[in-house]
Amino acid sequence: MSSRRLRVLVLCVALLVLVAGGGFWVAARPGTNSPVVDAPTEVAAPTTPTTEVDKSLAPNDPLPPVAPAERVAPAVNAAIAATGTTEVLVVFDAEISGTDDEKRAQVQAGIDSITESLPEGSWSVAGETPTDPTANLFIDARALEVLQERPGIRRVQSALHEFYPAEVSSTEELSSELGVSANLATMGASTPVTGAWASGFKGAGKTIAVLDTGVQTDHPFLMNGTVQKTVGEACFASAFGYSTTCPGGVSMSVSEPSKVGAGAPCPVDIVIGTQKECIHGTHVAGIAVGGNGTGNSGIAPEASLISVQVFSYKYATNRITSTTGDIDDALQWLYNRRADFPGLTAVNLSLGDGLLYTGFCNASEASTYSKVQQLLDVGIVTVVAAGNESRINGVSAPACLQNVVTVSALTDGSGADLRAGYSNIGPQVKVFAPGTLTSSIPCDGIVALRGTSMATPAVSGAIAILRQGTVGATVALLEDAGGPVAGFAQPSVKLNTAIAGLPGPTGPVSGVASGSQVAVSWSAASPGSGTLSSYTVTAAPGGQTCTTSGLTCTVAGLDPAKSYVFTVVPTGSSGVGPGRSSSPIPMPDVPAAPTEYVPLNPVRLLDTRSISARATTIDGNDLGCGAVGQGLGSVRTLVVVGRGGVPSTGVDAVALNVTVVDPTSANYLKVYPEGSAPPNAANINFVAGQTIPNMVIAKVGVGGKIAIFNNSLSTQVVVDVVGWFPANPLSYEGINPERMLDTRTGGLTIDGSQSGTGPLIRQQTYLLPVTDRGSVPATGVGAVVLNLAVVNPTVGNFVSVFPGNSSFGGTASINFSAGQTISNMVITKVAPDGTIGIYNNAGNTQITVDVVGWFPTTSGFQSFAPQRFVDTRVPGPPSFGSATIDGQYQAIGPIPPGGSIDVVMTGRLNGNVPATGVGAVALNVTVVGSTAKNFLKLSPKGGAQTTVANLNFVAGDTISNMAIVKVGVGGKITIYNNAGWTPVVVDVVGYFPG
Repeated sequence: MSSRRLRVLVLCVALLVLVAGGGFWVAARPGTNSPVVDAPTEVAAPTTPTTEVDKSLAPNDPLPPVAPAERVAPAVNAAIAATGTTEVLVVFDAEISGTDDEKRAQVQAGIDSITESLPEGSWSVAGETPTDPTANLFIDARALEVLQERPGIRRVQSALHEFYPAEVSSTEELSSELGVSANLATMGASTPVTGAWASGFKGAGKTIAVLDTGVQTDHPFLMNGTVQKTVGEACFASAFGYSTTCPGGVSMSVSEPSKVGAGAPCPVDIVIGTQKECIHGTHVAGIAVGGNGTGNSGIAPEASLISVQVFSYKYATNRITSTTGDIDDALQWLYNRRADFPGLTAVNLSLGDGLLYTGFCNASEASTYSKVQQLLDVGIVTVVAAGNESRINGVSAPACLQNVVTVSALTDGSGADLRAGYSNIGPQVKVFAPGTLTSSIPCDGIVALRGTSMATPAVSGAIAILRQGTVGATVALLEDAGGPVAGFAQPSVKLNTAIAGLPGPTGPVSGVASGSQVAVSWSAASPGSGTLSSYTVTAAPGGQTCTTSGLTCTVAGLDPAKSYVFTVVPTGSSGVGPGRSSSPIPMPDVPAAPTEYVPLNPVRLLDTRSISARATTIDGNDLGCGAVGQGLGSVRTLVVVGRGGVPSTGVDAVALNVTVVDPTSANYLKVYPEGSAPPNAANINFVAGQTIPNMVIAKVGVGGKIAIFNNSLSTQVVVDVVGWFPANPLSYEGINPERMLDTRTGGLTIDGSQSGTGPLIRQQTYLLPVTDRGSVPATGVGAVVLNLAVVNPTVGNFVSVFPGNSSFGGTASINFSAGQTISNMVITKVAPDGTIGIYNNAGNTQITVDVVGWFPTTSGFQSFAPQRFVDTRVPGPPSFGSATIDGQYQAIGPIPPGGSIDVVMTGRLNGNVPATGVGAVALNVTVVGSTAKNFLKLSPKGGAQTTVANLNFVAGDTISNMAIVKVGVGGKITIYNNAGWTPVVVDVVGYFPG
């Protein structure tokens, strides 16, 4: 069933709780002095059963064929007679097998076959297709008549008959004497569970699902330090006429993943008498997995928890209730999502309908039986409370099912194990467990409660511990190892006896790290009642393993500069022993070779200016050697590997910020791999006296060097490295720059095409093919790295670059004034047809485009059409601000002199940069009319402010530069403005993983 269903019938499931202290009280339910139960004929059972309790959880013929008159629950007939329609669960015959998808297809075929036989307009589907042969339908009398006579129908269950929760008295605050002796020593009296803990069995690696009133998952009793024990949450609470705590006010789908907060408690101020109804689930969860195995603790304190809310609530009547449909949905959800919880071992149902079933109810409760069975078929046991009605000849539902573990409660006295007077007992019961236990309640409370509700999670915890020791352990092992309960054939749980023959833990575990592996050693474990056969070592994190019959084993494939904990688990002929773990073992600090772009905090590699001009480099090399084009000639080579965080080997290309300072004439620079001829492409254009930067990604050449070519006269040059690309063809391919477009008459391109096409006119978009040209392949290209230059534009203007299948999105890739020749690096995604779009906003603009590299589609770099993340401009002349993607960092005013802003780059609403997994962002930063000659620095938030600039400008300039910036604390970068009041615009074009 799903949130789409409008429930008509409410099954109120009893909270089987009684409070520690003298006596107990169960209020009579309104109008139920002599309840009429849709159950097998009542047969009085003796106080001491004359036959042995059936230990099988999977009967050979659980749902025998029934006559038509017995197929339909009486409540279905009553509901249709009263209202004309009702909601039903139809269980039918079908051979279901294969994968879950195949099962759903087979079930849907069965549902289709059934509904095709029903009169038109007599039915509708109420829920999702399950993996077991059950149909959830709304029907009227016409449909019911057909269903009753149709062959292959096992049961038509009603959802109309109401049941009420058991009323309970007030709780009792934990007192000093209520410790482990009161809580756990009776697990049972002669063999306390603390013995299992001492042997290392605490449920590690196992998970218990609690279907209840919700759980306070951050209760201190349910935490491992600062980490919650809860690994999954869901909500199925849709009782008609009731409120729900489910997210969004509707039950979840049985196919959707866990939702944080979905398993929260219902309102704790729902009170019947003095009992706060919604504390129940938190208390039950604490008994199963709470604490840490010392003092007051749950049974399996190292197990994990899944909280599934199945109760709806109503303030007007101070009632909470669950329904058969919601419980079935919860069981189906656990089955569907079991791969998310590989340690799921037990499902706990501390609830019931309060009615009497003297025999098994597999047929009358067929839908729940079917859900339980499919969990059992994959090794997940369902544990159910017998009920608190003091009956000695039967139990409530769903405890009456034959494929569940039904639990009765023991008294809280010392000495021999005795049945608690409030506890139901019948032939369906498998085991007894302590009924008075101390555990967690919402609002960080600890109290003692009693009831079969408390005994049930004790058994769920015991099963988790048993499965920790023996993966295939059955409930029969608990029964066989159990102790006597006076007057009854069913045993009390004796957990220590059940695990007594299992191997013990090993001696202390240690390890020696070398390279990417650790040699782990330990001393032998005790063999238990059998012989030891092997030890398995598991590393955390990572899960790498090795297995041996000796006392040492080497775990390989570990990451450098990490610490690992190694857990050794012994296996013997009698089962599996508890794991014992090492202390954290650090690996050698040898970083693995990166496969994607590595961002760096910017450092200076070259400054040709004299030291007297306050020039500096990271290592003192390539400093003060004079302007390029003077003395040393027009080409300057620069070592870029083995410096400033760039390794000596394995480097394909470097990301640089190249700045020219005080050139003596209008000119341009070319940056390219050493050993190659200067390309027909420029990286930076400038005029005499100008200081201007440009981002460059340059392929590394011979000797780990790049070459810098100055076309005429001389210019001072500054080079800062901001990151590097590994030699990985799946990440980035740097190339010697190649010209792809030159609109000028006589312009040359790599292949002769896209040349002399004429200037771009006002608001023209030029589609430029960039793949299958030069060194750029025809396929597998995700993005290209370009140097974009404008030449002699007729008006002050901007140009925008974007994928060819996109359109102008309001961002600029380069800004310029009339007559200016200026360049900027651009990274742009490529359209499926291999094109990019170039948009000219105003005037006539000559353009050149040079490709310097490309990102394959296999690269971790994620490119997209430019998105505006920052625009500090306030609307109004002389400049007009624009909207950012989410309204943040918009119209906040210019950055003041010496000021900075921290900008969130990750996880922005409407943005394409995710919240996690980001190492650096590729962006275009623009200043618009600063009041002073100035520069900007971009650096990761939380790091030391870089000593290098990303953008230089003079007062009144509108100028942009590409930047790749490492992301810092909180997913932020810091933009520092040195002087003047500076409006700033930031457009993001992609991100690198990290």
